[in-house]
Amino acid sequence: MPISHKHKLIFIHIAKNAGTSLENAFEMESPGHKTWRYYKQNYRNEWSSYKKIAVVRNPFERFVSNYCYAIMDKSYHHSKDGNAKHGKHPDYDSCKNININHLVDLLFSGKVFLNHQGWQTQAEYITDNQEIVVDELVQIENVSEWAKNNYNVDMAIINKSDNHFYLDILNLDSILKLRTMYDSDFRLYYSAVKNFDSIKILKNNSVYRFSDLFYKKGIRWKEDRNIILSDNQYDNSILKIYLQTYKEENDIQLLNEIVRKKSADDKLKTPQKDELVIHLRLGDVMDNYSNDSGFRHFNNNIAHYYNIYKLLKPSSPEQSIKKITVVTAMHFGANDKNGLYFFSENARLKSIEIADMVTKLLKQCYNVEPTILSNEDFDLDFNYMVHANRFIKGLSQVSDLIQKCRTLN
Repeated sequence: MPISHKHKLIFIHIAKNAGTSLENAFEMESPGHKTWRYYKQNYRNEWSSYKKIAVVRNPFERFVSNYCYAIMDKSYHHSKDGNAKHGKHPDYDSCKNININHLVDLLFSGKVFLNHQGWQTQAEYITDNQEIVVDELVQIENVSEWAKNNYNVDMAIINKSDNHFYLDILNLDSILKLRTMYDSDFRLYYSAVKNFDSIKILKNNSVYRFSDLFYKKGIRWKEDRNIILSDNQYDNSILKIYLQTYKEENDIQLLNEIVRKKSADDKLKTPQKDELVIHLRLGDVMDNYSNDSGFRHFNNNIAHYYNIYKLLKPSSPEQSIKKITVVTAMHFGANDKNGLYFFSENARLKSIEIADMVTKLLKQCYNVEPTILSNEDFDLDFNYMVHANRFIKGLSQVSDLIQKCRTLN
């Protein structure tokens, strides 16, 4: 049984999430892939007193891994001749001659049924009415480090399949369909991700909404312009200087001059010449609002960065790029006039998901680990991006505004 009495640990083995590796490392016997209910019913004492953990995985990566595993002629557990420990993979014949994107279409439309438990949602194993029932979720990327740091156990990864980076093998239609099919698993996985804790969450960014006030957008622009002009807390801000100075609306040239002067006067940080800077607009834009433009739709953000990857990937990596900085924060407009754009856990998790997708695709393209730059003072981020030598804009009006300033330099 996947219970370590030595470490007082219960392990819920979710299929295709490094479970075999963990069980071997902790010298556990495997009963197969059982949900939490099996352990609670059969090991009542341990369930109430031992720590309960599960390993979770990015659902796109897990699906690709399942597919690659199913079509292997020989793996740790299966072989096409049926002579392996667990015989032929139950979905070998169904998957072997089907393109992965065609398989997604068939699954999404309900035209095919697959047997291996790896296709099940991870949520089925460890949630009860959407509530997580284990004590700790461990990202598969960190499981070896977790075992060593917490239990001094050396863990080697076994039963690996020949995987591909999911954006290389899945088309956009498959990405969006899988995102729907495994929605509960995305919430589960990104609730465990801690890589992006440095991203600032601005839960009440109701006034200093840069592009809205510059372009006079929304129902609050006039009121909030007046607040910025009259409130001392906005003194020396880019927007306040602009609003005090401009003669004509949409004066990009003036805005750019203000940014440049402020950067020099305040000695603000700017990117180095061999640095690639990318902007992510996160926060309330991850919630779908029916009365909003296409910016405020999560799927549009997925499509935007997927297409960027497809444009970047075919070309050879620029050897001159030595650093990649992702500039972002989770902005929530908190508009009490219409009751929209307030903080939600859904938007927070989807923001982390987009940040994860973008950092992975950038590393895949340039073989450079991206760093996060996130400030509560948006002027610092705006200045940094305007001064970027190489810049990839995000899917937002403020990103467009930054790009227009950059073209003047």
